[in-house]
Amino acid sequence: FLDENQEIRKFTPELGRIYRILPGDIGRPISHLTHKLIGEDPVVAVHEVLLSGKLLEREVRTEDGGYFLMRAMPYQVGGPYPSGVVLIFVDVAQLRQVEADQKEIAQILETTQQLARVGSWRLNLRTRHLYWSNEIYHIFGLDPEHHQPNYETFVRSAPPEDRDQVRATFHQALEQGKHFDFVHRVARPDGSVRVVREKSEFKLDAQGIPSVLIGMVHDITGHDGTLCDACPITRGNLRLPESTYD
Repeated sequence: FLDENQEIRKFTPELGRIYRILPGDIGRPISHLTHKLIGEDPVVAVHEVLLSGKLLEREVRTEDGGYFLMRAMPYQVGGPYPSGVVLIFVDVAQLRQVEADQKEIAQILETTQQLARVGSWRLNLRTRHLYWSNEIYHIFGLDPEHHQPNYETFVRSAPPEDRDQVRATFHQALEQGKHFDFVHRVARPDGSVRVVREKSEFKLDAQGIPSVLIGMVHDITGHDGTLCDACPITRGNLRLPESTYD
């Protein structure tokens, strides 16, 4: 707690992670103390809050690698103007580490999809919002900056002679609430043709109603532009497009 003169009135031991402070420092201006922050001076923040009377929040770092949310809140005691500032530092280092770990996992997943030539997608059945992973854009030969993932883009990715059956397969899955597993061709904008296998699975909400449809697109094209010889679906089974339901 700081008064209107920015003098320390009370502090908790945890403040020692930010300031080099002792019990005898109560009553001293906070500007007289040395802090451990990098590129940020809490005195400036406190002065700003005393002038504006508004809450201020900033993320700050310490010399030892810590991450904190600095929150400076004005308080009033019987008057229209701030009587002082409550200065709080919330440790968010663990949150930042979790975010860094999640980012690394996402990068590993993206690299794995590239190596396996498998893309993933997710359709929210309530909002109709469709998500494509980067590998799907690569398989379809599309630029994510110029193409939004939607149903029509998906259908138009198939050659004209295949589109009616692709539509029918997708609609039948939605109407019947059944998973699909089928093979179809993709006509890329550059004129090349890929052969892909599509599989889907419904996710149910708490009431047992399908709420999300998730799936994968596996590029099973061989070096000659046809179905990959090593793929589990053989050439004899390829009737474009073909679908099965469970």
